[in-house]
Amino acid sequence: MRGVPPRAGKPQKLVKNPFRKGDVLHVISGSSSGKFGEYQSFDPKTGRVVIKGVNMGDRHVKPRPDKNVEGGIVKVERSIHHSNIMVRCPSCAKPVRPKAGFTETMAEGKTVRKKRRVCRACLKDMDALKK
Repeated sequence: MRGVPPRAGKPQKLVKNPFRKGDVLHVISGSSSGKFGEYQSFDPKTGRVVIKGVNMGDRHVKPRPDKNVEGGIVKVERSIHHSNIMVRCPSCAKPVRPKAGFTETMAEGKTVRKKRRVCRACLKDMDALKK
């Protein structure tokens, strides 16, 4: 049923954030399909993502002279569900679901393994290319 809150005794399941700061996200379905922009925020309760400049909507704002806010219609970014979004690879510019990869480095005589994200299309390290 739509709009029914979760039962009182049942804790709400949180969604893990699959995106990172600085990611360019590509919308794969919905009214903003094919558009892409920079990741802004994520809500773990609803699993929704806000992308800069994508899925714009109108917001009617009342004038508030005490806070120097003009009234009118303002364009704001609306959220999109995380299942409709993929990360855009910085090297091949394709929307991909990154896979896990590891890099090994030597530090003080010990081998240190770091988990990295690897593009499934071009097999390059996405985190190293982003910086």
